[in-house]
Amino acid sequence: MQGLLGEENALAVHGTLLHMINHSMIKLVLFMAAGVIFMNAHALDLNEIRGFGKRKPLLKGIFLIGALAIAGIPLFGGYISKTLLHESIVEFGGGGLMRAVEYIFLFSGGLTVAYMTKLYTAIFIEENDNYNEEQKTNSSKDEIFKEDSSLIINNTNINQQVGNIIVVEIKGEVINPDVYSLNEGSIIKDLIEAAGGLTNEADISNINRAKEINNHELIVIRNINDSVSNENIEINEIQEIEIDDGKININTADLNRLKDIPGIGDVKANSIIMYREENGGFKTIDELKNVDGIGEKTFEKIKNNIKI
Repeated sequence: MQGLLGEENALAVHGTLLHMINHSMIKLVLFMAAGVIFMNAHALDLNEIRGFGKRKPLLKGIFLIGALAIAGIPLFGGYISKTLLHESIVEFGGGGLMRAVEYIFLFSGGLTVAYMTKLYTAIFIEENDNYNEEQKTNSSKDEIFKEDSSLIINNTNINQQVGNIIVVEIKGEVINPDVYSLNEGSIIKDLIEAAGGLTNEADISNINRAKEINNHELIVIRNINDSVSNENIEINEIQEIEIDDGKININTADLNRLKDIPGIGDVKANSIIMYREENGGFKTIDELKNVDGIGEKTFEKIKNNIKI
């Protein structure tokens, strides 16, 4: 290229191409910084964004690199391309015209330094009372939002921890025997604590305090002076409230109660009583089909009305 254009022209071409590349890259950095400012401050008026970047070190550093490069400060890309352009102007000669071009080139470089210095100082060094007040307001809003979010999260955790509620009753040797509402999964120990604890005469030798409580259950804490035979005491004894579910217990119902079962009259009711007395009661409801007069069809009709 030097052979075709001459030494001065080749230098000018090299400087021009390099400066085009440098200038586009530098402007990319500066436009990116301007975009960040506009997206946050929603303004580009210097008076409105004054002091915006004072407490933004990353943005301040990026803008400073772009400003130093476009101003042609040594050690930055803009300095190299501008130096090549200036040297090509000087070596070209040409008398007063090229001297004027050189002065314009230097003057424009000085203007670049001046306006980039003004921009940097205004945006990243100077204070802006209005903007600082707005930052404080935004900070207060952020703190309120964080507090509200924290409350929402805490309430959510509380709701998750509560879960389903069960209703149970405790009687006997506790401070406050009563009906209590507990969280599902509670154990007998939790119920005793809810009732105020045990009395001095409580007998818990046969109570498993780690057992999980079922809904609508009755827990009885016996007195140590109660005369109950060992045969009637089972380990972890818990008496349950029998809930009337509408079904008739074929092991305990009398004649009249058995006749309440659809399709069961005096004859079949007597047969049921005789069978359970002879066989020690029904082990399953399917065993009812062994009773005289009760076949498969009859059983299918009444099986949902009976229990053992």
